[in-house]
Amino acid sequence: MRLDLKLSHKGLILVIIPVVFELIFIGVLVKLLQEAEHQVWLENKVKTIAVESHELTKLFYDVGSAVVLYGVTRNKAFLTRYEDGMAQIPDQVTSIKKSVHELNPVDRSFAPVETATFNGLESLRQMRAKAELGDTRALFSRDARAILQEYVNVITQFVEQQKEIENQAPEKTAASRRNVIFWLGGGLFVNIAMGFALAQFFNMGTTRRLNVLMDNTTKLAKRQVLNPPVGGSDEIAHLDRIFHEMANALDESAKRKQELVSMVSHDLRTPLMSMQVSLELLSAGAMGQLPDQARKELSVAEYNATRLIHLINDLLDIDKMEAGKFELVCRYSEIGYIFERCVRSVRAFADRHQVAIAMPDDDDTKIFADPDRLAQVITNLLSNAIKFSPAGSEVMMTYEDLPDATIVKIIDHGSGIPKGFEQKIFERFQQVSAKDANEKKGSGLGLAICKAIIDAHEGTIGVDSKEGEGSTFWFRLPKERYSPTPQEPQSESASQP
Repeated sequence: MRLDLKLSHKGLILVIIPVVFELIFIGVLVKLLQEAEHQVWLENKVKTIAVESHELTKLFYDVGSAVVLYGVTRNKAFLTRYEDGMAQIPDQVTSIKKSVHELNPVDRSFAPVETATFNGLESLRQMRAKAELGDTRALFSRDARAILQEYVNVITQFVEQQKEIENQAPEKTAASRRNVIFWLGGGLFVNIAMGFALAQFFNMGTTRRLNVLMDNTTKLAKRQVLNPPVGGSDEIAHLDRIFHEMANALDESAKRKQELVSMVSHDLRTPLMSMQVSLELLSAGAMGQLPDQARKELSVAEYNATRLIHLINDLLDIDKMEAGKFELVCRYSEIGYIFERCVRSVRAFADRHQVAIAMPDDDDTKIFADPDRLAQVITNLLSNAIKFSPAGSEVMMTYEDLPDATIVKIIDHGSGIPKGFEQKIFERFQQVSAKDANEKKGSGLGLAICKAIIDAHEGTIGVDSKEGEGSTFWFRLPKERYSPTPQEPQSESASQP
């Protein structure tokens, strides 16, 4: 049975359960430690009672010996010894009784000792009285010895009881210590086991489902079928539902986009191309000579039709790139030939803007690339350079043939690119400035397509610019990406018709 809890509730469980367990565990340990300390105290107290009981027996013997010696010798020192002992005996009895009551307030085992002590003290007083009278025979009478022997027997019996308790005390102390060690080890084991159990609970309820979401992000990027919904009512389930809804919306958007691309490709480009041919025929006089004003309007219409066709072609190229259908047909081609193709395609545009184009002298330097796509990149960069260059200026095309790469540069003397836009202009629908005239505005796709083409060649593209002083667009194609084989495609050169 799976608990349908929110992440906040699971977080509380992960915190509360260990805290409650630790509190209980600490309480048990404190109790066990208190019991162990109490057992040690009991052991020490029993030892104290045994020692004090021995001291009491010694005092009785000492006092009895002192009174007998005093009666025989009449030496005052023995009398002083007798009196000191008689004064200490009650205090010693009181101390032992207090210790016994601290161990067990209801313990009556010391009562016979008190009674025997009272009788013994009375007997010792009588013996002193007889010693004062000089009756030494009475000091050694059987009655006196019997009273003293009875006291010694009671004290000895009490001491034996305390010894028995003392002998049991170490075992009980050791048992208390074993309990503490057992609970420490058991608590540590339970704590570790509980940690693993909670981790498993969290993993089954959260981590596994988060992994499903992460896998879905990868599948969505690769346009693969998503995993089934994770289920539940927590935040992860809610996020998963939103993710599936978003994926469905993206699929629907992709279908609409594909329909739009199909419509653009078939229903717009074909008529526009037909329209462009018709406009070119009219402009060439195929239908007769036209007035100057009509030719001017016809030129504007032809230019706008060409712009629309280029925009449609850019959109179709972007769609191919996103769909993974963007393929390169690479072969060795002379750079000079590619440059010539690009210059021919923009010559009329450059003449209209009164911008000159300079290119290096023709040579046989070759580059391994898709010549058509490479020409598309250079043509786009040339068009942009011409578009943003002032009349009477020059756009220069150059290249560097390095041991590990070939670098192509397009240099203009236009308005330059504002700082911070050097990388943004290679993104889709990004334009340098909105203040330019309408003729200078583009679709915002040209440089993005250039970057995609260069990336497909495993190269890099960029721009070095200073606002107000012109720009240098460049791209670098590495040579190590291609190892020549005996069967290379036929190269394309300027010698071709």
